[in-house]
Amino acid sequence: MGSCSSNEHHDAASGDPNVKDHHTEKIDIVVNMMKATNIPDCDTSLDSKARKADSYAKFYLSENADGKTHLTKAVKTSFRVDTEFPVWNSYRRLTGLHDDNKALYLVVQIFDYDKLSKDDFIGMSITDISEAKSGQKFQTEVQIEKQFQKHLKGKCLVEFEILKDTKWPSQKTIFFVRHGESKWNEAEHGILQKGNLVDGVTTMAGGRDHPLNYVGINQARELNAKWKAKDNPSVPSGEKPSSDDIDSFYQATKIYASPLTRATQTCLIGLQDHPTLTRDGVTLMRQLREVKNRIGWDTLGDALGEQIRVRVREKLLHETKTRPHQLKDFLPKGEEDLDILTNPKIDTNDCETYWWDEDHNKSVDISERLTDLIHALRFSDHEIIICVGHSLFFREMCRAFIGGGHPKSTKEIKELLKTDKNNEKEGKKGLGFEGSNLAMDSRLYKLGNAACLMAKFDFSKPLMKDWKITSAKLMFGSRFNKKEKQDMASSDSKDVPPSVPDDKALLSK
Repeated sequence: MGSCSSNEHHDAASGDPNVKDHHTEKIDIVVNMMKATNIPDCDTSLDSKARKADSYAKFYLSENADGKTHLTKAVKTSFRVDTEFPVWNSYRRLTGLHDDNKALYLVVQIFDYDKLSKDDFIGMSITDISEAKSGQKFQTEVQIEKQFQKHLKGKCLVEFEILKDTKWPSQKTIFFVRHGESKWNEAEHGILQKGNLVDGVTTMAGGRDHPLNYVGINQARELNAKWKAKDNPSVPSGEKPSSDDIDSFYQATKIYASPLTRATQTCLIGLQDHPTLTRDGVTLMRQLREVKNRIGWDTLGDALGEQIRVRVREKLLHETKTRPHQLKDFLPKGEEDLDILTNPKIDTNDCETYWWDEDHNKSVDISERLTDLIHALRFSDHEIIICVGHSLFFREMCRAFIGGGHPKSTKEIKELLKTDKNNEKEGKKGLGFEGSNLAMDSRLYKLGNAACLMAKFDFSKPLMKDWKITSAKLMFGSRFNKKEKQDMASSDSKDVPPSVPDDKALLSK
């Protein structure tokens, strides 16, 4: 965030591709921009001391070793706050035309994000990827701008993966699992249902990253029992899952979870003994964290990296000791059982550094997260994936990718709620998939605690704007929380306007 200037490469980065008549060979490459190390300090504080950068990467393809010509538009990652070791894991697709007789270079530029002034250009790497094979990973040195070189603590390196000639499944099944009831939810219910304002506010304001309470632990255990028993009761919204749908939950080959304690706890309890959790563990993903509103203290993280597992374990042990009667058969052998429960591998992925938001999320923030998440899911090798996370963020996902789009205002939300109630009274099925009302419900309401929603995605078209959820079903008797007030602790449109991801948002400016 300093006042340093950018060089000519920065100014050229947002130009249109330089396509000539002899550029006839098609380019279609996916780049996973993974991480960087030893990003130099460059933010300047009031005391004129350098601070860690809020860095992001911008990249494009060129046929020149100096990177001054563009064969594709430049795209960018999200920025990572206050770290010299940013982890992005951002998948972006680069398309265009080039001369097959010339080399192909990936140009990566590193910037420091600044809210109030022009972003600082930190440095650049240029790598010849002409002979790169799909899945090949590169680690290249970033040439740092002169004004930042004095802050270098070692070689600045950027790591990325090239993916090409790959046929990803165009149809994928994603299971969205909401966490069980948390201490925050308990306090929220106390205020809304019992009028217990003082105790509720004290609990909500007294901490951050609230863990599961005893109710939430038991809800996660109930989910675990249901999928193991292939329990398939009727559901209040939409079509009942088929036996194949139930089987596909077992067949999921990748599990992601929000790094917030209640979500990781729900993952370990609710998915205990799932073959993928047992074999491969869970990968934490910061993009799955909850939407941060103006009072969302429960969305603030309290641990980084391996300390996330430590916190998950400590909070489970504390609740078990605090509520021995309600959880008497949860861990019959005490810490021995807890060790087994928390034994699966937890890949901390992009949560080694500051991964939460102190400020409330705006439309652009949510859209950026949805963009990162949907690209990671799209370009994953896995066809069936489980994501454990949060109700507000999952609702944003449904609003973005289910037909009907994001409600544009508080007034429109109220009109949809009114229509939904009238449809229920008249026995109508509404706007949903194949005659169900699930499409409307998923855009209006929050998933219940420890609920599971199966969504089938169609990724057959190249642009993100055409990706969509074609069908969805509530699993294992799950339901939406229609009785909750929809404006409390939520991203209603007064705070967070529509957040539909836009392909143009990927382009550098």
